[in-house]
Amino acid sequence: MRVKILEFVEGAQKAKGVAVIIDVFRAFSVGCYAFDAGAVRIIATAGIEDAFQLKKKYTNCVLVGEREEKKIKGFDFGNSPTEIIKTDLHGKTVIHTTTAGTKGLVNALNADVVITGSFVNSGAIVRYIKTINPEHVSLVAMGYRAAISAEEDLLCAELIAARLTDKKDN
Repeated sequence: MRVKILEFVEGAQKAKGVAVIIDVFRAFSVGCYAFDAGAVRIIATAGIEDAFQLKKKYTNCVLVGEREEKKIKGFDFGNSPTEIIKTDLHGKTVIHTTTAGTKGLVNALNADVVITGSFVNSGAIVRYIKTINPEHVSLVAMGYRAAISAEEDLLCAELIAARLTDKKDN
């Protein structure tokens, strides 16, 4: 298994094999908490208008997202784990758009499998990847606004890489 750490949208575009798109502080921690709150699916989109269009298609849904760290006008929730933890999302579809994380997801077109990554789900990521044992793993740290390296995203990528290359079970 070859593990490579990449960054930003450019990294997502270069990702191959299993791509783990990492946005620790908000986007993909929000995703974990949304499923814990009962969401049945999360649809990621890069654009705000795309999110509004999807809301017309999925009637039992909520819009979750941010631009410049602020809740988007007309959305149900911002991109904050603390908002999602307090919310009952049972049976709902979450339509999610962010400045960095979801842009990474929609740009990982060359990967065979694309999953989200944060410290919240890092153990599950490692177990899953070890189970399927792919030839290539691309860990993509999205950083601040998908343009500036973020220590937390890189640390999460390094943690996952270390656990993947360790011979012990994690």
